[in-house]
Amino acid sequence: ILNIIARGIIVEEEEEEEEEEEQLVVIRDITERKRAEQELKESEARYRALVRLGGQIGEAIVMLGDEGEREGVQVFSNDAWLRLTGYSAEELRDMSFFDLVAPKDREASLRRHRIKVRGESIPGLFEVTIIRKDGSEVPVELTSGWSTYRGKPVNVVYIRDITARKRAEAEAGEHAMRMEALHQVSQGLAGSLELGPLAELALLEALQALGLDAGIIRYLDDATQELAIIASQGFSVEDDREMRLMVGRLKIGEGLVGTAAQTGSPLIVENLAGDSRLRYPGLVRLGFNFAVYLPLRAKDRVVGVISGYSKRKNSLSPGDMEVITSLGGMVGIAMANARLFEQVIRASQEWRQTFDSMSEGVAVLSLDQTIIRANRTLAKLVGSTPKELVGRRCFEVIHGLESP
Repeated sequence: ILNIIARGIIVEEEEEEEEEEEQLVVIRDITERKRAEQELKESEARYRALVRLGGQIGEAIVMLGDEGEREGVQVFSNDAWLRLTGYSAEELRDMSFFDLVAPKDREASLRRHRIKVRGESIPGLFEVTIIRKDGSEVPVELTSGWSTYRGKPVNVVYIRDITARKRAEAEAGEHAMRMEALHQVSQGLAGSLELGPLAELALLEALQALGLDAGIIRYLDDATQELAIIASQGFSVEDDREMRLMVGRLKIGEGLVGTAAQTGSPLIVENLAGDSRLRYPGLVRLGFNFAVYLPLRAKDRVVGVISGYSKRKNSLSPGDMEVITSLGGMVGIAMANARLFEQVIRASQEWRQTFDSMSEGVAVLSLDQTIIRANRTLAKLVGSTPKELVGRRCFEVIHGLESP
């Protein structure tokens, strides 16, 4: 098919006998022009379809062209890009794309654009931060490719908001850090069965895991039902001494510490100065205004409380609260075991003292009548020492016999 355009001109000639009219026709082949127009229409149709698809899947599309010395002029933007940036199409048309890119990403992004508009390829996805009209920052993932738009070379950029993904990645990272913190605490607690050193270690690990500046750990005295201070961190010697004198022991339900013990739930206080339950005002004088009170649980009972303090307001996420609750259980069980161990050691020492101080001769025998332990009185009666009697048969020592 040949596309032509014709233009006619009437030419008149005068003759002596008769007059004739002639028409001059100029014909030009416009096939190439028609093809170019059709290709342009098809190209724009494809772009419109692409733009609609991008909007439907939430992907922003922007075409960047260079106009003179201006690089990355936004010659076209779809609605998703307008929503993402907060600008109107008219405002974006007068701006370079790189005006919206955060300074830390701008140079690398501009360098990639220059390569793309030369028709070269850079495979892969890139993460940059976009600055919206309101000044807020949005992390995005983008890729781009060289094309033409209305007969001019452009860099077509496809952009996806990855805020939700970044938030999920951050939460996953924080969760991993929380689990590592709990692991470190558990490792530390497993290495000690002495209540004093264990309490100091538990308090230090808890403060580090929660990002707090100072703290106190108390254990419940079963005899008096009071919460007694057994360790502290982050206070001067003078402040620690004053605190122990004023609030060294608190009843269940008394003050913020007692409230946490009574309810068995973590207590967060964002304004210590304004809380009437505070029993030691010196904390406010020292600059502490944020506090966490963590009940220490062993099975179904509270055995103590960790009080942690900060001079700045801490933002605790649900994940942080999970760590706090887990810490309370881990430290509570470890301290209960340490207290039980101390009680066993104390009972053993008392038994030894009683055994050795008895006026009668006493020995502990195995099933085959071998002496396992003998007191001093028995050893004296048979003219020996308790150590020498261990391992000998009772019938041999007492009756001088070779068999029962």
